[in-house]
Amino acid sequence: GTTEAELNVSTLRSGVYLLRLVAEDGSVEHLRFVKE
Repeated sequence: GTTEAELNVSTLRSGVYLLRLVAEDGSVEHLRFVKE
């Protein structure tokens, strides 16, 4: 089946991004991404 997920990306500061992933079952994951 299809998976409905919501992805929100926000910039904390220059080069640092915070990814917030909400899965179909309602679970939430936070990932911090640093661009070098």
